[in-house]
Amino acid sequence: MKTVSNEISIVSYSLPWFVARDEGFFESEGLNVEFIRAKKTQGNGSTDPSTKDPILGHIAFDEGKVSLYRA
Repeated sequence: MKTVSNEISIVSYSLPWFVARDEGFFESEGLNVEFIRAKKTQGNGSTDPSTKDPILGHIAFDEGKVSLYRA
């Protein structure tokens, strides 16, 4: 089996991954998916979307600890 890692966070993004795991979809494709909990980060307090860092909060992906990201 090939092992891949995926960053998980809030349920609206992570639930499909958990369902796929529980239903055996990954295993049937020869995948072992490891889940890495996302680290929480502080935002800049702005409500202006143009000032938001799109990778903010995805430290595990940025550091290479996970191979998949919910983008």
